[in-house]
Amino acid sequence: MTFLSLFLTFLMFLGAVPAYAEGPGSFIPAVSSQVGARVGITAAVQGTVQLLRPGQAGHLAGSGEAVHIGDVIETDAESQLQIILLDETVFTIGPESSMVIDEFVYDPTDRSGVVRASVTKGVFRFVTGQIARKKPSNMEVKVPTGTIGVRGTIVLGSAAPEKSLVILMGPGENNNTGDRFGSLKLTGEAEGKKKSVNVNRPGFGSELYAGKGPTPAFDARDQVMGLQLQLTPKEDAGKAKKKSGGKGAGGGGGNAGGNDDGGDGDGGSASSDAGQDTAAAGGSLRDTTSVGDLAQDAGRSVNAAISDGAEADVLQILDGEATFAQLRTVSTGQFNFKQTGVPLFLSNGSPDGAANYNIQLDIDFGARRIAGGNSRLVINNSALFGAPTRTFTLPGFSFNNLTGNAAADFNFTVGSEDANCSGSDCTVNLGVDFINGGGVAGRSLDHDVIIINPNQGAPNDRSTGAGQTQRQSGLS
Repeated sequence: MTFLSLFLTFLMFLGAVPAYAEGPGSFIPAVSSQVGARVGITAAVQGTVQLLRPGQAGHLAGSGEAVHIGDVIETDAESQLQIILLDETVFTIGPESSMVIDEFVYDPTDRSGVVRASVTKGVFRFVTGQIARKKPSNMEVKVPTGTIGVRGTIVLGSAAPEKSLVILMGPGENNNTGDRFGSLKLTGEAEGKKKSVNVNRPGFGSELYAGKGPTPAFDARDQVMGLQLQLTPKEDAGKAKKKSGGKGAGGGGGNAGGNDDGGDGDGGSASSDAGQDTAAAGGSLRDTTSVGDLAQDAGRSVNAAISDGAEADVLQILDGEATFAQLRTVSTGQFNFKQTGVPLFLSNGSPDGAANYNIQLDIDFGARRIAGGNSRLVINNSALFGAPTRTFTLPGFSFNNLTGNAAADFNFTVGSEDANCSGSDCTVNLGVDFINGGGVAGRSLDHDVIIINPNQGAPNDRSTGAGQTQRQSGLS
């Protein structure tokens, strides 16, 4: 049975869709857009969540409850949840938020359909599913001040009557994995006319103002953490603050908050199938990347949820952002991630001349260590530095006991040794995120670089770049 079939079986168990048979001549029903049609389920419900169904009295919703077209789902100041649709689209909704599925049509036989949803207030994150992957224009999310058009991606944001913030979190245009790069088209009204802005770079976003439309795209990475924390269960919020959502606050060496002791210690259970098996359940609402994360609801696996709700500690490795627990399912193997010539852009969005950066990062699954050895970041020809090349060594750290998203920050300072940084220190930040793909934990690496020089005026005060690369056998 395919995972999609398993998911549909789960919904059938809830009465969300009719039963169907597998095999030759089998029929998988399409879901209609009629108001009241069942299109998904709630998951990972925490706190008080109200579900208001048209023509019925509202009631408190729990995990595993069917979601219908037209249902209004509202959270209070202490609650949050996920909404998982049949095509594997996943919405994560934070405190004091409200949303509704306006339209949903899906034919799983060819993965075609339409998704229309509205987030009327609050904080949200969504990961596009099969419908948007096949035809991006068939998914649209409304906020009070405009609309979000997507192109196969992950989106983070907040919605309010006067101003909404929308940030692109998905794969960038410069990825080399063959994945369709993520992008957004944000549309609002400015003086009675439609105004649109495209966002194509991960970490960038736009603010949509009532009556003024969207602003030009800008670097919004400094606002991501605040939104992520609002999508994090309270018991995990303290950890998230300390680890920046799984990334370590590396300091000059950037050891990702791990113990740089190289020991194996007592980690999670390992799989002999190089991460294609299962991973420890857990994580937080903000980590959701696909339908399989419904197992975060009380740490239950999909199979357990279908059978009797008994607790289990495993879930399938699904495509999207990896967790450290998932990396620990890979018992052996040494790999490196390498990409060269990643372009850099100045604060006004124009190219930083011929500037680019090279990255190489090692991971040793057997030793449960990331970076170290020949891992390094090289900045070439940036206008922010006087020297044509700057090389930064990436210190190793253990991920044996780390939790949350498999991500790390490496922070460096450049002082008077560079003529352009002699007044005030320049800073360099490298962020890395491990990504699952094809059922393999940590198959690729998302990376981004931010260079800041406070001694120079705009646009030469900031240079940024981002890319994605797949792992290769052996250490660098």
